[in-house]
Amino acid sequence: MRRCDFNRIVVIGNSGSGKSWLAEQLQRETGMKWTDWDSIHWLADGYNKARERTEVIRMAKEVAVGDQWIMEGIYGWIATEIADRATMLLWLDIGEEECVANIRQRGPRGGASEQSFADLLAWADSYCTRDGSSARIFHQSFFEGFAGAKLRLCSRKEARDLMEMVMRQFSY
Repeated sequence: MRRCDFNRIVVIGNSGSGKSWLAEQLQRETGMKWTDWDSIHWLADGYNKARERTEVIRMAKEVAVGDQWIMEGIYGWIATEIADRATMLLWLDIGEEECVANIRQRGPRGGASEQSFADLLAWADSYCTRDGSSARIFHQSFFEGFAGAKLRLCSRKEARDLMEMVMRQFSY
């Protein structure tokens, strides 16, 4: 397999698809800065209040100026703002049932209430039917239009295989 440019990586996919896991593994292997878009989209007190869109875009572009980084999240509108700086796009196109099961297994995060956890499960289960930039149809269109190197990963096994390849590439 030819060496890929893993300098500026965007990871997109549904909630529960494994974006954070993959980004964390990439960060460990490469030492690059990892930014979870939830951390810039939501204010510090949890998932209840979003930052102003212009502020989120400014923050994402500030990270994207760097030479090496990993950014991940579900927000396609953020991805479109920094796509011109990305050298690699990874789309975790994992089925809704598996994403919901993954969320159930990891449990609530960030002090989530029972209701907000139930809402997240419903959100993940609607990936293929919802509208907007966090929907599968948007992620697919973004993936197809991305001009740089890209990989569509459709299973956890494919994500693990990718990490094995990255480990070999970065061990030189």
